[in-house]
Amino acid sequence: MTRARRLGACAALLLVAPMLSGCLQNVGRFWEVNAERVDGETYLVAGRGPALTASPDERTFGIYRARSADCGAWEEVASGLQGPLWGACAFDTQADGERLCTFHDGRMVVFRFKGTAIEKVYVPAKGNWQAETGAQIGASLYVFGAEFQVVNGEPAEFGTLRVSRYDGKELKELSPSKSPPRIQRGKSGFWLKAVYHEGVIALCWRAIAPVDLLDLEPPMTFDGPLRTVTFDGERYGEQVLTINDLPDGFTDVWSEGADLMAVVQPQNPQFGRSTAPRRFRLPKDVEGEVTELALAERNEPERLRMKPYAILRLPGAKNVFLRHNSQEFEIWRAEADAWSVQARPEGLPTNNLELFLLGMLGMGVGFVAMGLGMAFRRRRILRAFTTKIKTREVLAPLTLRISAFLVDLALLLTATEALTRALDIRSGGPMANINSLEMNRPFVALYLIYLVLCEWSYGATLGKWAMGLCVVNDKGERPNLWSVFVRNLVGFYERNPVLAAFAALPTIFLTPRNQRLGDLLARTYVVQRDALHLYKEQREAERQARGGASEEDGASGSADASGSRKANDEAPA
Repeated sequence: MTRARRLGACAALLLVAPMLSGCLQNVGRFWEVNAERVDGETYLVAGRGPALTASPDERTFGIYRARSADCGAWEEVASGLQGPLWGACAFDTQADGERLCTFHDGRMVVFRFKGTAIEKVYVPAKGNWQAETGAQIGASLYVFGAEFQVVNGEPAEFGTLRVSRYDGKELKELSPSKSPPRIQRGKSGFWLKAVYHEGVIALCWRAIAPVDLLDLEPPMTFDGPLRTVTFDGERYGEQVLTINDLPDGFTDVWSEGADLMAVVQPQNPQFGRSTAPRRFRLPKDVEGEVTELALAERNEPERLRMKPYAILRLPGAKNVFLRHNSQEFEIWRAEADAWSVQARPEGLPTNNLELFLLGMLGMGVGFVAMGLGMAFRRRRILRAFTTKIKTREVLAPLTLRISAFLVDLALLLTATEALTRALDIRSGGPMANINSLEMNRPFVALYLIYLVLCEWSYGATLGKWAMGLCVVNDKGERPNLWSVFVRNLVGFYERNPVLAAFAALPTIFLTPRNQRLGDLLARTYVVQRDALHLYKEQREAERQARGGASEEDGASGSADASGSRKANDEAPA
């Protein structure tokens, strides 16, 4: 590789690396999801943020409302609301309707929905602890959190449960008459849920632990016992109930009649496999036992995806649950004897980290193919300098053409991801761009602009240049604008993974100059650039040698010229 090509390759990598980093930094992830019932409708509050950031300041949240009784379809109420989301609850003002309350750093936001209009009231929070959940008794809303002492820069293992009361105007921290229970953290924190149950608030919490780093999902799970305690608005219950019989996994708790119910999403240790949720009836006292409400076992097939790890019950819909990972949602319904599943409910957001990772994998394959292709081309060129090049050897082999296209495709997919995210355009991700034949996608515009302009201006794209290839017309010269437009417009369909085996490959194998249908229509073909130049030099040297021959050799010269004309008729140029 010459110095110029090395510099060009380094410049290309320097250009692609920031684009890749920017795309991955902007890939979304769900950080916190809550479901509440407000004014007879089910609302979902989903906090989102970049997948690779640790800064809460970059997170936003959106609110979605169920459009059907079974929660199979949703509509967006608000999106892009600023601030990290730590929890949510419903509050009935009793005089002026119900509200949705969300908890953030140092404040609570109270939402009132009036048709398509939304009213927001910001309520400052007091104290050095973060509110995460709440429940109502009478006309007052009680919000709860925990305060941990910081030791050597890390929260202590045990913290104190805190509570504030909201009367519709302000949050006021309370000091219950009985000493508050202690909350134990896991390695990744704790989970806390407040549930109104039989006239009091049942507080439930569980430790959070990280999981195997080699597994993309879940990033965390719940382990250890589930602990509960009651709160009547003034004091905590006499006893903290410890429930040890629940499996490890994300947990949600709700009140159903006289019972406290729980659903757990156990974790399957196998990569790419998840286990069906499990439902339980919790004991009412220390002498009670956990009762499982079992359904027919349902194991999902192993697949290349991030497995769901979190689940929560959707209020207002009987036995309907929302299961999710950091990328997408599912609706699970407990039927008479089995689960039914609705993947990707209509109207709920999805992220595309899986597709982005697959796109990066494709880019890696493209660069590997580029390296192999360049090594192969170098060997061919070294051989060509010591032998006379034949017409067939000028044509580009299929392996180099595929390698060049993979490099171009990787660059185009990266540029498309960067453009769609910069312009906030909804995109299905790299794999959707490759498989789709729709002409109204941003990918198609970039595809045609890049290929047409590069081949018209320079005779080659970056991928072809790296592989030592170029596009020429019947005269061995750079094609005109119309020719390269035709070959790439038709090529958009020919190169589709589904159609390539039926459209592009047969014509490449069957035509003398290895041409696709687009090349046949445009009267172009792909050659090895250095081989073509060397071929022309050899032919020119032969012509000059024949022109300088003596008159006595005229007959043989005429024969050679005749043979040369015949060879030139068959040559690429």
